[in-house]
Amino acid sequence: MRFAVTFRYATIAGMLALLFLVATAFSTGFVRFVFFPPTEADRVELTLTMVDGASFATTRAAAEEALVAAAAVDAAIAASTGVSVVRTTSATIGTTSRGGGPPGGGVGASGSNVAQIRVELTPSDSRSIGSVEFETRWRAELGGIVGADSMTFMSGLFVPGDDISVELSDPDDTQLIAAAEALRSGLNAITGVSDIEFSLQFGQRQLEFALNDQGRALGLSESDLARQIRRAFFGETMQTLQRGTEEVDVVVRYPVEARSSLADVYDMRVRLPSGEAVPVTTVATITEGRAFATIERADGRRILRVTAKVDPDLASADNINADLRESLLPELTERFVGLDWQMTGQAADQAEDLRNIFTAMGVAMLGIYVMMASVTRSYVQPIVILSTVIYGVIGAVAGHILLGYPMTFISLFGIVALAGVVVNATILLLDDYHKRRARAPDLARVDAIVDSAARRFRPIFLTTV
Repeated sequence: MRFAVTFRYATIAGMLALLFLVATAFSTGFVRFVFFPPTEADRVELTLTMVDGASFATTRAAAEEALVAAAAVDAAIAASTGVSVVRTTSATIGTTSRGGGPPGGGVGASGSNVAQIRVELTPSDSRSIGSVEFETRWRAELGGIVGADSMTFMSGLFVPGDDISVELSDPDDTQLIAAAEALRSGLNAITGVSDIEFSLQFGQRQLEFALNDQGRALGLSESDLARQIRRAFFGETMQTLQRGTEEVDVVVRYPVEARSSLADVYDMRVRLPSGEAVPVTTVATITEGRAFATIERADGRRILRVTAKVDPDLASADNINADLRESLLPELTERFVGLDWQMTGQAADQAEDLRNIFTAMGVAMLGIYVMMASVTRSYVQPIVILSTVIYGVIGAVAGHILLGYPMTFISLFGIVALAGVVVNATILLLDDYHKRRARAPDLARVDAIVDSAARRFRPIFLTTV
């Protein structure tokens, strides 16, 4: 203590150097920040979505493939540890639930193309691996499933939100999808990123008719073309007849043998305003495409949300989101003119929560300063007291590094609480110093500081620990 006080400027410089090292550790990713750490659970789930229109049998075969992979992982664990970690497995075809609820519970999806596979693990205190590790090995064992639109794993007790969520918007649907695919490729190249999904899902295949210049020159319009195609294959009610107490609609359309295959569509004839009938391929261009199963909008703009998970053991979601904002997303806006993007999901919630907690902490520190300034009747001493909070932050970060824990949102609450303990301890230390100076005015300042620190060390140390 005497050395620190005697060389006080070196002590202050050392504190600032430690603070700089802490800031560098965060900026370089040496200390990772995880908004909410994964919580150990006794269940691992896989939500599987096949292409729209997939049959029940196809989805069931994919679910059985996932169950076989889970059994293979359990067998490998049992071979290495001698103990099986899987209690039961089950699969639900046709409906999914979110948040770990029962089948059909919560907000999920339904249809012949969705399935949810559950693996119930033994209690956490009786197995050697965690649910997150089982998920990682299950994912590696399963690989990809042919015909799957998305595969989402969940191994935590609850899901705080998507680690990565980017909302893309573009007036051109084709360009919007191309930008989303480019973003998916960029995310796939990042270590630790998985479960990349699009909010815009494709529906069934469809034929798209575009009226060409020749069709327009012959007097046709898009509405004329659409109306004639609908009448030919779906039919149109021309008359309603009364038959007893029932009404019977008379529907006119092509006979069954002329509307049973795609070739019939290309062979149909379109009637011109002049009364002449020409092949549809003469007046229109026919292309095959896929409709959107869902269309999502925000503020009147059609959007496509790209979401992904980040393995906290391999990467930091904060660093990845920062890289997206600084490099990948600006590159996409230059490549696709008219594209707009916005960070949403957990990243946006995290930014707002961090702003709130730092604002609240700043207000609290200002209130503490005002109260201490009024008590001590000094503008400098409250600053000295509050500056010791920096040591508390350095110690908290060092503790996380030593124990191998990432910094979390819960850690920030702990640091705020620690700041209160540090400030209280510093006030007691200064109070003892002032009392010693009052009792012995001739006592040197350095001696008074050293004596106060030696006397108050044990209670301050025990209280802080």
